[in-house]
Amino acid sequence: KFRPPQPIIAATPEEKTFHQLSLSWGVFPVLARSQGDTDSLFRHAIDCAKQIDLVEPGDCVVITAGVPLNTSGSTNIIKVQIVEGRA
Repeated sequence: KFRPPQPIIAATPEEKTFHQLSLSWGVFPVLARSQGDTDSLFRHAIDCAKQIDLVEPGDCVVITAGVPLNTSGSTNIIKVQIVEGRA
């Protein structure tokens, strides 16, 4: 009852995490490539969401991540961004 009407897209490079997320109601998991820095990670996550037609140019997205990258339980970044036109 507290879920937002917007889709929750979870991009992960881990296949096990992908399958676990697929069991979560309202979450659309996407298998993504691992990235080396946060800027690349943000771009790649948006590109993955575009590929499954859940976001389009002009949409506002909220991205969460953690530094250092690829460390479980390290979510400490939140970014609000407008989706650009390129795929």
